[in-house]
Amino acid sequence: MYYHLIYFYLLLNAKLFTIIHCLSNGDETSLTFTIHVGALNSWSVLMFLIILTVFLGILLLYFIVYQLPSQMKTIIDASKTDLLNAYTKNIRTKKCRTLEDLTNFTPLQSYKTYIINNYSPMETIEMLINEAKQTENFSCMSYRDNKLYAAHLVLEFIQSTSSIIIDLKLHMYNDEYMRKIRELLSIIFSSKNTIYSWGDLQYQVMYCTIHAMSISDQIKQSIQVDVQYHFKKWYNQTFHHDANCLQRLDFIQEDGYQCSCSHRPYKHKTDIWSMERAIMFTFQEDLKLTPNHLKDCLVITKLAAVIEKARNREEVEAFMKNCIK
Repeated sequence: MYYHLIYFYLLLNAKLFTIIHCLSNGDETSLTFTIHVGALNSWSVLMFLIILTVFLGILLLYFIVYQLPSQMKTIIDASKTDLLNAYTKNIRTKKCRTLEDLTNFTPLQSYKTYIINNYSPMETIEMLINEAKQTENFSCMSYRDNKLYAAHLVLEFIQSTSSIIIDLKLHMYNDEYMRKIRELLSIIFSSKNTIYSWGDLQYQVMYCTIHAMSISDQIKQSIQVDVQYHFKKWYNQTFHHDANCLQRLDFIQEDGYQCSCSHRPYKHKTDIWSMERAIMFTFQEDLKLTPNHLKDCLVITKLAAVIEKARNREEVEAFMKNCIK
């Protein structure tokens, strides 16, 4: 309706200019023919058109000042509501899909587990020493058994076809065992080896109070990779903000309070990822289904591998498919 009114107003102005032009040239015949007014004289037609033009101008001005803003506001509000509803529906769909599809954690490859304590056969420790000499990549995690008041160091020997997991109880009182364990750890933490950890490796090791074994200097010589530190930057660069996220910038993929992305659970750049959430949001796997300290190293290894091999979502999906195979 308003478009027709504007069109008629512009057409009327064109006719008015035609009348003025004809009157200025004294051509009243062409004027009368142009506007089809018959018996009315030219000046009457001119006055009538001027009044009509002013009236329509006032009407259009009223529409622009009072009606158009309210209609635009209604349109904008409706658009915001539609976008919000669509976004909310999308978030709910993502949450439902994640909860339904979450599976148990799957390591990259098969593994054998050895529990090392005062009762372990010396042959087992000798075998582990030989395996450590042939291995260059390890993952490391520590925990404390509050029931037995014992500190444990969990280590994974990352090998080509399978892994070896050892759960090392560090409070041993047998001198022969202590000597062999010190030898094993000295080989693992040598300068040629890479040690993956979740958090600061020095803290992980000192948490187990193995400083009595005199290998703290040896640990500093190893190549230490804090997977937790590298994961945050990798994840943000791999899983970008959604197109409608207020935190999204063209060149920066940092976390922020304005972020509304469901796939980015942390909303501040100083937040750090927990191991459980890292494996959950990257691989849609749940560690809580089978809680086990021995699997922590397997998780670290898997996250370190995807950081090194995948640079975008497509490569992450391809990595996951290879893991399933």
